[in-house]
Amino acid sequence: MLGDAFSTAGRNSNRRPAGIFAITALFLALTQAVTSTSDATNTVVDLGYASYRGLLNETVPDVVSWLGVRYAQPPRRFRAPVPLDETPRVHNITDAQVYPPFCIQGYSSWVSPNDTGGGGSEDCLYVNIYAPKGVTNTSALPVLAYIHGGGYFAGNPRSWPFDNWVQRSPTPFIAVTIYYRLSIFGFLSAPEAPGKGIYAGKDPELILNAGIHDQRLALKFIQRHVRSFGGDPEKVTIMGQSAGAGAVGLHLTARSANPAERLFRQAVVQSWYRSPFSLPAARKEQWETVANSVGCSTNSSAVAHTLECLRTVDAVRLMQAADDGRRKYGGSLWMWLPVTDNVLFKSNPARILKAIPGVNVIIGHTTADSASGGTPFEAVVNATYPGLTSADLETLNTMYTEAGIKEENMAAFGLGEAVFRCGTHFLANLYGSRAHTYRWDEPDPANPASAGHSSDNYILYEGARTLSNGTTEFHALTPAQRGLSDEAIAYFTSFYATAEPKVANTSSINHPIWPAHPSGKRIVFRAEGGGTGEIQGTPGASFIEELDKGEIERCKGTPGASFIEELDKGEIERCKVWNSMVDRAGM
Repeated sequence: MLGDAFSTAGRNSNRRPAGIFAITALFLALTQAVTSTSDATNTVVDLGYASYRGLLNETVPDVVSWLGVRYAQPPRRFRAPVPLDETPRVHNITDAQVYPPFCIQGYSSWVSPNDTGGGGSEDCLYVNIYAPKGVTNTSALPVLAYIHGGGYFAGNPRSWPFDNWVQRSPTPFIAVTIYYRLSIFGFLSAPEAPGKGIYAGKDPELILNAGIHDQRLALKFIQRHVRSFGGDPEKVTIMGQSAGAGAVGLHLTARSANPAERLFRQAVVQSWYRSPFSLPAARKEQWETVANSVGCSTNSSAVAHTLECLRTVDAVRLMQAADDGRRKYGGSLWMWLPVTDNVLFKSNPARILKAIPGVNVIIGHTTADSASGGTPFEAVVNATYPGLTSADLETLNTMYTEAGIKEENMAAFGLGEAVFRCGTHFLANLYGSRAHTYRWDEPDPANPASAGHSSDNYILYEGARTLSNGTTEFHALTPAQRGLSDEAIAYFTSFYATAEPKVANTSSINHPIWPAHPSGKRIVFRAEGGGTGEIQGTPGASFIEELDKGEIERCKGTPGASFIEELDKGEIERCKVWNSMVDRAGM
């Protein structure tokens, strides 16, 4: 509820109420929780057990931000997140006007190979909430729950400023950004079978995929409380980019096994990071190397002893040890990634993901989406998908060579399709008429020749470029970039409200009608006079294009739905080999 709830109780909450006063206070707490006020300058929201005072920021007018709203108790290292005690009670008002501590960061390899992580806090399970000024608990606006990217080892929600989206969107909506544990704190695996030993019981000593469980608890918090901030819990869209999109894909996967669990209504998946899944036992070397480097012996057969030691290690030291292994050895088995846990994910997503009745999706990628490169090709691919055999790698090398892809570009090109771009077709083919797809063809000005990975973030989030230890720099957008940003925001936010991405034309701008996937068409996002001009379409603004026929055929034979727009018809037959690689690749 927006109102002055508990302002008096908060000032007097150090006095312990007794008798009839205690009963009266509890009654007021319960009744005030279902009333509302139309005072647009009052930003206090009462949740019954806590009240939060939001921020009216003069630099982003007409938007209220509640920053650092706690959704879980301070985390117990490596264990499942614990819900808050939400028993209604007398309480102070908490100022929610400053961004909270972000989760401890791994090193940012895109900034520098010598970057050092460790910034942040273990006590980081918060959400930020942004709403149009004047909303009440009866506004029932559509809700966005945003999960940030960063490879599952980095990312600070402050880098994705949704107050600007709320301000600029023609569709009123509520935005919620989620903090979740990263790297070793969110994705530690020990060499035991899922469900056994330290993984056993209702509250296991080590919860696999802790970062994903954090996100799920945040989504449950949103279901219980977003109405108080002006939102409709029946209209929640989950959205993420890169690893955030990977997490969205995992929430779709988990819900497809339990369709009745309604934590969200629809999803937006931007550059789906389909990281390779493994069993925890496959990460034994990672476990032993990190533990030994911080003085925790792995000689004992009881991994519980090692785990208990790891709980005592200084957080920064532990994160930097986790980074040292990732930096030194590389490859997916040294990344901190989701794994098969026999709870949420009994196998890799490509094997168990199914379309969820009633759920709609938007999914797409940038024109040159890729995050990996280097030579030789086989070594780079094997480091990402270690389950592939030498015969698989030789076959892939031959395939790309015959397709005319140069050796120096082969890894970036091939992994771009496997890790990011082919996910578009995989998910769209599952959801059919309930899917809309896109290609982002506007580059980050730092690399104007290519719309590479995360180039969409620059345009969508005020010229954002993420840096080291949770920091971000922002750059002023040009008028053309601003126009594209506003257009894309309008499409996405209309989808939150109606499950259809639509934008009304104006006297000066005609926006394309974005067709659903079965049409064989997708939208291409491009600024006026911009774009890379690499693929189909007229340079200029956003437009609709036919799906590439070769790409469609390619998707039929890959693990997922991969595509390479440059490949000739002869590759269609060669791509059939991918069907035999699905399980080995672990997609």
